[in-house]
Amino acid sequence: MPQGTPPAKPDGDTNGGPGGSAPGGSGIGLSVAKSIVTLHGGTIHAKSDDGKKIQIIIFM
Repeated sequence: MPQGTPPAKPDGDTNGGPGGSAPGGSGIGLSVAKSIVTLHGGTIHAKSDDGKKIQIIIFM
């Protein structure tokens, strides 16, 4: 994640770079994942402790 990018939220609000646009991406990946996990009764969370790595946690 570029410096200053807020931690990803599984709602489609962030997409990796300044202005919410990452090269080659559409920004809907986490939103789609959240929909699938929710349909199966689970939860999904994303966090970044250092602003460089993202940890995606899925509970089913």
